[in-house]
Amino acid sequence: MSTTELALSWTFDPLVVLALGLTVVAYTRGIFTMRPLGDHVLGTWRPVAFFTGMVFAFLALSSPIDVLSDRLFAFHMIQHLMLVFVAAPLILIGAPLLPMLRGIPSGVRRITVIPGAKSTQVRFLSHQLTNPMIAWTVFVVSLWGWHTPSLYAAALESEAIHILEHVSFIGTALLFWWLVIDPVPFRGRIPYLGRLAYVILALTQSLPLAAMLTFTSKPWYEPYITSGGYWGIDPMTDQQIGGLIMWIGGMVAYFVAVAALFTVAMKKDEADTRKRQLAMAVPSLAHPGGTHG
Repeated sequence: MSTTELALSWTFDPLVVLALGLTVVAYTRGIFTMRPLGDHVLGTWRPVAFFTGMVFAFLALSSPIDVLSDRLFAFHMIQHLMLVFVAAPLILIGAPLLPMLRGIPSGVRRITVIPGAKSTQVRFLSHQLTNPMIAWTVFVVSLWGWHTPSLYAAALESEAIHILEHVSFIGTALLFWWLVIDPVPFRGRIPYLGRLAYVILALTQSLPLAAMLTFTSKPWYEPYITSGGYWGIDPMTDQQIGGLIMWIGGMVAYFVAVAALFTVAMKKDEADTRKRQLAMAVPSLAHPGGTHG
């Protein structure tokens, strides 16, 4: 494939375009229907974060990156990092749930969303999925599971399994980051210091996989082996590059999350301290002379 052919190899998969397009339309419509309340709740930067995350998701799934991921493991890893560590957290920072619910036409909302919100089973399932242990576990299982040679090869050979892989990456990433980010108006179930531990534990479990991919003595994935390489990059070197991308890219993403959580925790602690000081100062201001007999 020439450079020109590669630059033009946008897939525009109908399912991807439809899913992302409907999501953007619902969110945009919800913003306008929520005004002026939406301006107060979301501000400007949250919609910017949401739309940026959607752009990264579209690029990961429809640009030449998706085409190259079938030929080079390194580009699969780039695609994976874009979905899990860029698109998913940015979408959640954009506080998508309330605008999207408001953006769904009222007739559709009455038929689908409202019965689901009232369903005991749905509420139980959502509560369980946002349990920190469950969210963390499914995120880790998805990461390791899809990088086992058999499942990875199956995803390359079957379009249905390939779609399932992408849905799994995005879905488990949204669950994982939901507990790290407060997707307004909801609050995470873990205190900020607990979120630091939650993220650091995720980092420690991804490093062994990255190391195994980088330092293994032979390539793992049969489709890349039989293809003999691409762009002059042999399968072993390709896998090592992919392992390094997971290693470095994952560490950067997790460290950014840790730094952001630490900053937010410090600011929250300072705000709580000021509130306590103000609460203690109010009685003394109300009775400056103290108590007289």
